Amino acid sequence: MSTDLKGAISSAISQANDKAAQKSEGSFKEQVARDRVSMANNRISVAESKVTRQQGEMAKIEEMLSPPPTKDVSEGGKNGGTKTVVDQEEVKRLNSKKTGIQQQITQAQQEVTNAQQEAQNAASEAIAQSGINAETQNEMDALLAKASNIKETLSEGGNVEDNEIKDLVDRFGAVAGELTQEQNKAGVLSKSFYEPMAEAFEGISDLLDPSDAATENATEVAENTDEVTTNSTSEDDDSTDSSEVEDAIKETTAAGN
Repeated sequence: MSTDLKGAISSAISQANDKAAQKSEGSFKEQVARDRVSMANNRISVAESKVTRQQGEMAKIEEMLSPPPTKDVSEGGKNGGTKTVVDQEEVKRLNSKKTGIQQQITQAQQEVTNAQQEAQNAASEAIAQSGINAETQNEMDALLAKASNIKETLSEGGNVEDNEIKDLVDRFGAVAGELTQEQNKAGVLSKSFYEPMAEAFEGISDLLDPSDAATENATEVAENTDEVTTNSTSEDDDSTDSSEVEDAIKETTAAGN
């Protein structure tokens, strides 16, 4: 990753975080929209953790199979010696377990996809409720989708041109620059646009420069553990009562169906 691109991504992250911190008062309806996005994003984290855990189990199985497990068996005869052979029963057991884990990984990856779609839908609905014009809404949705696609391509080992990432940075800067603090009612835009974009840019940066990601990882593990624990009880200091939010979300979902 070039120095210029790294600097551009870093500036986009800072802009997204700064805009996310600039909120205005909002109605209960807007608070519900914000919290629905937050809960959808939390489900992504849970699903991704499940994938990571299962992939770790798969790695352990593969390590046990390479080289394959062995056992000592009697050679028979007068000397009564032994020889070492591949333990086919153990190999069969491990391969069976490996197949089961792969199925769980596939299921968990589908859960991630479903959670991402749910979060995207929640974000689109929240943005639509913010009073922003349709043209800007469409551009925000397009930016979220493009950022997600670039991140996914890089995570799968694919190649993304620097110009494509720079275009994403520039387009985000233009849109974010036009949005005001007043439009970020109850932090709706923070949860549905600014924070997801900041997270996507951070992920893209880490994938383009793995050395930086490795340096930061140890600190982030501890921070993320605390954050997940905190999020399970309260999203933000200004979050609405969880039971009220759940009831309102259920009513909104039922009405939409």
